[in-house]
Amino acid sequence: MTEELKPEIYYIDNWIDIVKEDCLWKERFDLKEHGEYEKFIDWRRNNKKESLEKSCPKFYKWLLHSTIKYKKIYLRWNNRSPKDWWHYNGSTDLEIQGRPSPIHYVETAEIVLRESERLWEDIYLGEFDGVFWVAPFRDLESEARFFVKDGEVIAVSQYYKIYDRWIVRRIEYYADLLEKYIDKLTERLGNYVIDFGWIIEDRKPIIVEINPYHRSTHPILFRWKEIEDLEKTKKMCVRFYELKVWETVIDRETGDILESGIKKEESIFKDIL
Repeated sequence: MTEELKPEIYYIDNWIDIVKEDCLWKERFDLKEHGEYEKFIDWRRNNKKESLEKSCPKFYKWLLHSTIKYKKIYLRWNNRSPKDWWHYNGSTDLEIQGRPSPIHYVETAEIVLRESERLWEDIYLGEFDGVFWVAPFRDLESEARFFVKDGEVIAVSQYYKIYDRWIVRRIEYYADLLEKYIDKLTERLGNYVIDFGWIIEDRKPIIVEINPYHRSTHPILFRWKEIEDLEKTKKMCVRFYELKVWETVIDRETGDILESGIKKEESIFKDIL
């Protein structure tokens, strides 16, 4: 079963030291350390009245420097990213909604921070700690989500429901990268859900983020009930999309393939949580 949610455990600050060399996120800004936390909250609450540059000049300067240094950036705060960016990016394409979108200019970053409902939700719920992260833009593909319980991979899901000819091979690379860190991450976090992507230009895997092993984390091509059922067995299940959803079930102890074939789609997407 999934456990009680303690979201602060999964903040980037709590695991970046373990995986730093293989993690997407590179630079950090703490509003509290720079005396701009309350100013930022006030700016977000009254966001029609003045610019971010005037309200939080140190933070604005950091964002400006990041966009100049890297040309294009990904931006997030400690526990989540502004995946609702597609709302104000003008996208109606369901396949790209929820993907991290690159930011070219500091003015765009200000729009993202001004309009993101996810950010306001975290502020309202008291889960925003004032720490932001920037990553230089990387062209990512073949993203996958691994569900890790008691130090073992229970399930693996392709992240986006699109055809990806390389996904199976790259999941193998992700598994190798996870093996490098799984013991230390398990010791620090307990159970967790970890996302990987493939950097096209560098031809290597990268850790994108870590989420709670909890029903609040989207199970993608699974239902949480299915993941909880897998916990009671010695099986690991891998699902990917190739016009239909394909599933491979593996014995976690021997590595033997127990089943492989097309999964009936209706059993996956009903009652997703």
